[in-house]
Amino acid sequence: MMRINVAQRIALLCALALSACATPAPLPSVVQIPPPSLAPAPADVMVERPANFRTRLLNFFSTSQPTPMPSSSSSRPASGS
Repeated sequence: MMRINVAQRIALLCALALSACATPAPLPSVVQIPPPSLAPAPADVMVERPANFRTRLLNFFSTSQPTPMPSSSSSRPASGS
């Protein structure tokens, strides 16, 4: 049986390490992932909403059909006598 001394073992390990470092690692490929997109909303969802949050909230909790409210400019001022 052939015996390998310590110096030969170290030389073999260094040669193995150098050969492993000498081989170039494969470059990672760039994966293109498209951004997620939502399906278009149905037409019955796309309704116009009033911009006022209070009005929308009152309409949401209202049990009857919404009635037009008189504007503050058309109300008559209270008499101060």
